[in-house]
Amino acid sequence: MAERTPERLARLLGLVAYLDRHPGVTVEEVARHFGVSAEQVLRDVDTLWVSGTPGYWPDDLIDFDATSLESGVLRLTRTRGLGGPLRLGTREAVTLLAALRALDEALGPALGADEREV
Repeated sequence: MAERTPERLARLLGLVAYLDRHPGVTVEEVARHFGVSAEQVLRDVDTLWVSGTPGYWPDDLIDFDATSLESGVLRLTRTRGLGGPLRLGTREAVTLLAALRALDEALGPALGADEREV
């Protein structure tokens, strides 16, 4: 079954944060942590390597230490601000809360307890 985009996006963002907090972790350790294969972790790294902030010049991209990667070790050299928690402005936070409340009202009975807590 093909992986859904929201799950992959969550893993990609989680991967950046995880690697920022755990520099020098092996591909196998990351695979175990995220419950995916080592091959999937390497595909995720390939995707992240060409991801970043608008502009997409070399200094705008997420970067890894290529020498470490050749040894099976993941080490971020540039996170582009994606290593820490998401910081929302007041307007963004209010908009997100309003959208979540509307979604809860519309789909409340269809949502499980875990989804409602978010």
